[in-house]
Amino acid sequence: MLITNLYDTSLYTTEDLKEVYHLRWSIETFYGYVKEELQMGQFIGIRSICIEQDFATNLFLLNLQSPIEKQTEPYVEAVNRKRKLTYKVNKNVSWRRIFTTGSNRF
Repeated sequence: MLITNLYDTSLYTTEDLKEVYHLRWSIETFYGYVKEELQMGQFIGIRSICIEQDFATNLFLLNLQSPIEKQTEPYVEAVNRKRKLTYKVNKNVSWRRIFTTGSNRF
């Protein structure tokens, strides 16, 4: 079911609304990714500046973490070839690596 306030059916056909909804879907899935991957369900503060800073900080940390995760992918793939279960990169380990060795690089 799709609810809209675009009442003029001569301007907006059902096909138009389907297309717009389809275009919006990638935005919706990005918000889901941000909420889950960056654990952005809760913010430190309630003021807009606090939320913006939380969001920017998390995106920055994700950009730091991504190369670390990329480096470990070949190892994880090699391990997966030998096992029945599929392993994934442990993000907590890469976060710890950022905070324990990352400060020495800046």
